[in-house]
Amino acid sequence: MKILRKKILGIFLSVCISFCVFSCAQKKLSKEKLIDYISSSKELTQESLVNGIKSKLSFYPYQFLVLQELENEKKSDSLRIIELDKKYQGQYYFKLSFSKDNKEAIRQLGDFQFYSDMVHVLSFELGKYINASAENNDTVPLADFVFEQDFGMGASNDILLVFKKEDFKNSGNINVNIGELGFGVGNMKFIFRKKDIDNIPLLAGYEPVE
Repeated sequence: MKILRKKILGIFLSVCISFCVFSCAQKKLSKEKLIDYISSSKELTQESLVNGIKSKLSFYPYQFLVLQELENEKKSDSLRIIELDKKYQGQYYFKLSFSKDNKEAIRQLGDFQFYSDMVHVLSFELGKYINASAENNDTVPLADFVFEQDFGMGASNDILLVFKKEDFKNSGNINVNIGELGFGVGNMKFIFRKKDIDNIPLLAGYEPVE
């Protein structure tokens, strides 16, 4: 009876180990499926709705920027991929969006003067309003940001936020702080766990090697 119990216990442990290995392995997804994965994850995409304005912040894999630059250059040789991978991998990227009724927020809230003022803020002044903080409450400034202008054709106003990874090397969280920009939604804080970011599926076909 003891021998049988040991065999059953051994099989059970083997199954558990196999399940853990399989579950912990990072799967690979196409770009489209990876975008869907991020947008459907409460840990990787967070939203706030105030006064009809939807504010959304999503983690943005740096590999997407590499692919975008390659598409613009119409180049795909391995050396260029490695070069771009090194250029982008040292930062965390987040996509910040503002919308109202599924349209660009700055087109829905005021006259041309308001639109012009907000374009200026989103293009040049976000460093005054947006920063991040680590678990020790150290303030981390934006390393860079890019306002994507769609000239009223998009479903939201989108800004790419950039933070240096090294500023969070001793922190388990990335707390993104967004001040009142002019949309009337007040101050916001979005908290992302680094372990959730580190464990997202890999981008299928993206394997730069040196």
